[in-house]
Amino acid sequence: MPIFKGSTIDWYMASGIVRNHPCEVRIDVSSVVVSFRYENINYVCSGHEIAKGHFELKDPDRKAKATLHMKPDDDVLEGWWLEGGYDCMWRITLDE
Repeated sequence: MPIFKGSTIDWYMASGIVRNHPCEVRIDVSSVVVSFRYENINYVCSGHEIAKGHFELKDPDRKAKATLHMKPDDDVLEGWWLEGGYDCMWRITLDE
């Protein structure tokens, strides 16, 4: 399973934009795991592929759910994040 330890997240929220926040991403043929620390909270969001390049994820500790989509041969995943009634768009740029 490839591990992208130098990856970054951009969040697009109603309250503003957060750019280049560090994260780690693990991807294999049918699953993805995204982990990061934000505002002193550890997040581990994992999920499975529902169609080629399309993932559904959950973070049960935070009661969050998300989607990520990736084009073939690209290093960017994009989707949405929903947690506690708040939602945002997020983009992850993969980097080792």
